[in-house]
Amino acid sequence: MLKESEIDSMGRNELCNSELQEALFQRLRSSGRCSLRSIEVQVDSHRVVLSGAVKSYYLKQIAQESARSVCPERQVQNKIAVIESVQAMPQRNPEDVFVQESFVQESS
Repeated sequence: MLKESEIDSMGRNELCNSELQEALFQRLRSSGRCSLRSIEVQVDSHRVVLSGAVKSYYLKQIAQESARSVCPERQVQNKIAVIESVQAMPQRNPEDVFVQESFVQESS
């Protein structure tokens, strides 16, 4: 595992893609945000691609800024989906709920 000081002393341009990928995984794991641990990271010579899902745009931004700090010379492509809480979802039409419930009752 690479430490931040090791990344700086080696020079970011000298690190191979797999080492950068591992450094970014470490950064996400050490962020204190559990959902960032499941983010997938792909690194090539020109870009970093982040994918997965988090619960807020704030967490998506934290992941993106982590990638920028570890790989500043590469383009960051953030494909992380934001899945908001159930409370933020639109309410169902009560008639739709009734139709579904009556269908379930008839099938029983």
